[in-house]
This record gives sequence, C-alpha cells and structure tokens, in this order.
Amino acid sequence: MLSKPDEDFTGGESVFVEQRPRQQPRPMVARPGQGQAVIFPVRHRPKQGTRGYHRVQMRHGVSAVHTGDRHVLGIIFHNAR
Repeated sequence: MLSKPDEDFTGGESVFVEQRPRQQPRPMVARPGQGQAVIFPVRHRPKQGTRGYHRVQMRHGVSAVHTGDRHVLGIIFHNAR
C-alpha cells in the first residue's frame, strides 16, 4: 500500500471471497496500512477438511474508493508451464 488509508483516501478495502463447497461464500476484508503488503491466492487455496486437504476457490477485488486516490503496487508471481 503506497497511500495512507483515511488520509489519502476512504474506502478501497481489499475484499476476498472464499467459495466453500455446499456452503455460502465467505467474504473477508483486509485493510492494510501504508507500507504493508497483502499476499493472496489468485484462484485456489488449499484448505483442510474432514477427509484431508481440498481446493477452495478464491475471488478477490477492491471495494469502491469514496474519496481521494488509492495507490498500490502489485507484483504478480506467475508459475509458467
């Protein structure tokens, strides 16, 4: 995060939605401060269930920025095959 939340902008939280099998999606909100980073899966993440690990689909996005400008630095790690 390059901008200061509540000083440079309002709103703009990072939103992650976990698509759980046979259950309602579970949203999670991250609000990093200036100089902090968030590392997250782009598509799937492993989750331990009653019968071992399984894939859980993840979606990500950003809520609306109400005032100001939000500046972030995104670095994509790509596993090319």
